Formats: sequence, structure tokens, C-alpha cells
Amino acid sequence: MKTFFENRTEGFIALFLFLVLWTYLWLRAIYVPLVHDELVTLHAYMLNGKWLPFQGFLDANNHLLNSAFGAFFIQLFGYKTYLIPRLPNLLCFPIYFGSTFLILKKLELKNIALFGALALFVFPPYMLEFFALARGYGMAIAFFKLALQAFMEFTENQK
Repeated sequence: MKTFFENRTEGFIALFLFLVLWTYLWLRAIYVPLVHDELVTLHAYMLNGKWLPFQGFLDANNHLLNSAFGAFFIQLFGYKTYLIPRLPNLLCFPIYFGSTFLILKKLELKNIALFGALALFVFPPYMLEFFALARGYGMAIAFFKLALQAFMEFTENQK
């Protein structure tokens, strides 16, 4: 069975990239004001806790898992900063980064190609923005990437 990191250098570089990107996302989630879609989601679903379909405001803006976790974090911590409704997507970034890294490792690329491909799939600004907004797309992408990685594991091991 392969380990997550085959050598220490690879592990340190991946960990460094992850920490830099996640720090950027945390800072962005804390300091950038909420955009229109986030405000609608916050007021229509999270603050009042009516995120179930047909329970509250009927709109396509309700991403159920995002609204549910956002309402949970608001009840847990209160709505004090921009960060609180953005926590669900922000906390899914490690899932996205880890599953992307594992998928790319399965391609058995050399170190330079591995990190080039990792940069291609993780670094684009539009992709990072999904994890710093309270919209639900970051969660969806992270869980889809995790499902894809699990499917690849399954087809390789048949279990």
C-alpha cells in the first residue's frame, strides 16, 4: 500500500502549498465583505434556521448542506464576523486538496509534474474563491473530488 507521501521532500512541499493556500482562504474569508448571494443565503436560510426545502424562502439560492452547516455554525458561535457563514466551505478545502493530491499521485507523475498538475487543479483563483464564500460550491467540489478519488480506489482495489 502506498503512503500519502512517498518521500519527505514531496510531503513538505505539499504541506507548504496546502498551508499557504489555506491561510490565504482564511484571511479572505475573514476580511472580504459578503457578496450579494452570500447575503441572501445568510438572511433567508442561515440566520433564521429555515434551510429545509419548503420550510422557508423558496429560491434556487439554497444549497442545503451549506445552509444547514452555516446555520449550525451561527447557532454555535453567533454571527460576529464574515467568517462564520463561510466556515462550511472553508473547512472542506483540506478534503479538496487531499483528494486532488491523491488523484494526481495515482497518475504516478514525477515530482515536478505532480506539483505542476496540483497547481493547475488547485491554484486557479476562481477555484479557490469557492472555498472562501458561503455559497456551497466549495463543498460540492470537495465532495465530488473525494467521491472521484474513492471511485478510483475502488476500481483499483475492488473493495
